[in-house]
Amino acid sequence: MSDEQENDGTEPQTGSKPPWQPPKDEDDFNRIIQARLARQGAKYADYDDLKAKAAKFDESEQAKQTQAQKDAGVIADLKAQLTASTETALRNEVAAAKGVPAANLSGKTREELEASADQLITWKGSDTRKAPPTPGNGPDIRQDGELSATDIVNAALKR
Repeated sequence: MSDEQENDGTEPQTGSKPPWQPPKDEDDFNRIIQARLARQGAKYADYDDLKAKAAKFDESEQAKQTQAQKDAGVIADLKAQLTASTETALRNEVAAAKGVPAANLSGKTREELEASADQLITWKGSDTRKAPPTPGNGPDIRQDGELSATDIVNAALKR
């Protein structure tokens, strides 16, 4: 039997406690109950403080976890942007070196992009048709070989 348990009179007495006596009246019974409740209450007197501290700790852990998740999301976004920028820069570099449009290249690595550019160059060399002129690149020549009205005016204004 532990020290916290009271002897109910059925076991022999050990130590200096007097033998158990039943309460004499209702007031005595209430006094015994109140003493027992006070002892129990003393065990858990700091329960509210501990509960508040535990809640604060849980809150801070959740905030840390939430911040870590936010940081992970930002890192993932930045990695994606870096990858896209690197791919675009590499695509533009290969396109400029090979003299082909960057939009027509396929692949992610330098080798794949260069192979794609070589295929475009080979394909362009085998094509006998001329590509249509793109607006803004040189004079706008009509089908009959004459300059357009805009080109004539621009040429006249330059003189």
